[in-house]
Amino acid sequence: MGMPMIKHIWTSSMALWAGGWSLLLLAVFYGVIDVLGWKAWSFIFIVIGANAILAYMANKLFNIRGIGSIWFAGLTKHFGKGADFGLTLLTFALMWAGMWFLYRKKVFLRV
Repeated sequence: MGMPMIKHIWTSSMALWAGGWSLLLLAVFYGVIDVLGWKAWSFIFIVIGANAILAYMANKLFNIRGIGSIWFAGLTKHFGKGADFGLTLLTFALMWAGMWFLYRKKVFLRV
């Protein structure tokens, strides 16, 4: 198995480190959601997960960041140094609203 060429710092050690953190987070979320039963806060992730393939493909096909900058450029210029973060957050909210609409109408992309 080869390492991806796109990142200069990607090494076997980095893969193990990232995998370890992923397993720890999986354990935390499993404990909080399934064992303790605290599910109300996770609705935002349920909506995205229901159409995750569509969310991924929409970003590749429609340049969601460009659409978000068209819609929110006037608003984010008031954020100062946080303009990029604000644009990302507002663009995510726009995409999530579309995913929520599909979730509410029970439209799911299946492969």
